Amino acid sequence: MKDYKTIVAEIVDATENIKDEKLKEIAFQKLLEHSLEPNSSSVSKKVESMDTGNFSKKLGVKKRSKSSVVRDKVVREEVKSAFNDVSPNMPGLKPLGSLKQKWEKYIWALVVAKEKGIEMMTNNEIAFVLSEKFSVGVTEKTVNNLTFKVESGFVQKRDLEGTRAWKVLIDGINSIKEESTTK
Repeated sequence: MKDYKTIVAEIVDATENIKDEKLKEIAFQKLLEHSLEPNSSSVSKKVESMDTGNFSKKLGVKKRSKSSVVRDKVVREEVKSAFNDVSPNMPGLKPLGSLKQKWEKYIWALVVAKEKGIEMMTNNEIAFVLSEKFSVGVTEKTVNNLTFKVESGFVQKRDLEGTRAWKVLIDGINSIKEESTTK
């Protein structure tokens, strides 16, 4: 029998094109239940051989458009290379995994970029770094939620070659700095 991680990975692949989150969750649960039943080896074979295109058509779900996927071709090379050796546990910063709010993760990426000499990042660059380098589910549209942190003094909106970009400010940096235990 396959190990649990392999089964889950196959099911995730089989359900990734379902846009409706509730439907996706239901499909995932059903496939997982069938895969874990002792007498259901035929079901796990079905999961392996499942054509996600047909699966999506049967459920009336459209395939994800290429525009909804973070495209790395609009990410500057300097941004890509700056994050090649970055750990989610950067010294002096709160660990990326400990940040609960999405906006904290966006600011974390901006602070790391600033430490690497990059003053501003676009929505797409922030989304690319977090999703591709650290497997955090982020799209360029959700990065726009940083707008709510402008008034708090965490970030500034800027223009970078005709594209909205973000610059982290001192309050934003302080919000994700690791709190020192010494006084």
